Amino acid sequence: LDITRRACKIFRTGAAAAAEQLGLLMTEAQAEFDRYAQPACPSQLTMPLLHTLLTYPAIQGLIYGGKGVGSQGDGTAQLLCRNEAAQDEVIRIVSGELKMPCLRLSLTSGRQIRQAIITAAGPGSRNYPASKAVKPELFPIIDADGFAKPVVLLHVEALLAAGVTNVYIIVQPEDKPSFERLFKEPLSAANHQRLGRGAQEYEKLIMDFSERVHFVVQSQHEGLGNAVFTAREAMESEPFILVLGDH
Repeated sequence: LDITRRACKIFRTGAAAAAEQLGLLMTEAQAEFDRYAQPACPSQLTMPLLHTLLTYPAIQGLIYGGKGVGSQGDGTAQLLCRNEAAQDEVIRIVSGELKMPCLRLSLTSGRQIRQAIITAAGPGSRNYPASKAVKPELFPIIDADGFAKPVVLLHVEALLAAGVTNVYIIVQPEDKPSFERLFKEPLSAANHQRLGRGAQEYEKLIMDFSERVHFVVQSQHEGLGNAVFTAREAMESEPFILVLGDH
């Protein structure tokens, strides 16, 4: 939490050395994870491939820092490069020498982020046994307006209200129909008639969302990094917001 606060402060102050400071915080965050979390599950969190990448000599002069992403493990990593030329060289080295696929992301000041990814393809093991019946991303939460909304709908509503124009939800093939029913299929006329006026208006709002909600299928459970990588073509090298669907 302290590392997160310090990162937020760097963003707010816009320090001249912000990129370098953020890189150091990323490296520190990884070290803290290794120190406290790795001993709890060495078989999953020793992460030899991740640490090979983070400490690879050829890229050290090209990055400010780096860390693992998500639940850790040998899934994916973030590297903060010093400039665009360094980014090109890091991608060449990592993809060529380490045989690891790379996703390029460049953020510039004042650039409006118009796209978002919501991950919803996980097995839901942390929410077992409820996840046997309902995907965690579809668990209902009572919102301030009194409606019981699936978690993923709360995310979509907040993202679109913030100015995002397209939301891509990553799903497993067998789960896609459930999400399509929520965002793409209107209620039957009979069920719609049973709703109160406020609920009917909200149903119209959900259907209005449908043109801006898209689905990307992740065929296999290969972690958060692979889920994001699956959506790379839809992103078209544009910056995006990443939201964990069951959080």
